[in-house]
Formats: sequence, C-alpha cells, structure tokens
Amino acid sequence: MHTSAKVAVTYMCFFAGNTSESTLRVRKEEIWDNLDEQTKKTYGRVYLDEIYNNLVEQFKTFPDDLTPVVRAMRSGLLSKRPRERYPCGAGADVFTYVIGLLPVSWSDMILSAMSSIPKTSKPAELKKE
Repeated sequence: MHTSAKVAVTYMCFFAGNTSESTLRVRKEEIWDNLDEQTKKTYGRVYLDEIYNNLVEQFKTFPDDLTPVVRAMRSGLLSKRPRERYPCGAGADVFTYVIGLLPVSWSDMILSAMSSIPKTSKPAELKKE
C-alpha cells in the first residue's frame, strides 16, 4: 500500500517551555511508583534523585520561549516541500549537522557529556561492585 504521507521531525534542543520543577517532581514520583520492585532495587531511589536534580539544574538554563519551535512546526506543516529536519534553538542546526558528520564514537562522547545523567551517578547494583 502506497501513501503520500510525509514526515518532518522537529528537534527541540534545550527548551524548557512550560515545564516547571513541580511538574518534573510529580513526573519523577509517577515513574518511581510505577516501577516494579526489581527495577527499584536495581537502580535505587538515589539514582533517580540524582538524575532529577541534574535535570532541574539544566532546565534553569533553558529558554522558556517556544516561538522557534512553533515556527519550525508551522513551516514543516505548511511547506509545499518540507525539509527532513527542523532543528530549533541557538546553534541547533549547526549542532545536528556536525553530529552527523562525526565518527559515532565522538558523537556518543559529546551526547553523553550533554546527558541529564550525571557522570558520577550509577545505579545501585553497579555501586555494589
């Protein structure tokens, strides 16, 4: 079956939008409450709290204005010839271009450095070793 559907991806790089600390806290508690006991034991509450605290700190540096995201979505939806990607934010277009050119090991290293998981944080099971 052949369809004429087209897909465009909008990359929201580093935008906070209407995400507040209380929203993140509620979501963190929902995630923890929905985990099975084995997963809770494997990762531990401390690991989740470390990721949450790092994410809250990162969100403080992100802009709240979602106008570039809305513009990119509007362009993607209304364009006669939409692009494949619509990176949003300062430097996002250069970033997505450069990441695609780098060797995978370098890309992984850069992306892991930008991760919301702190470098010193480890799941509970790995701390036992």
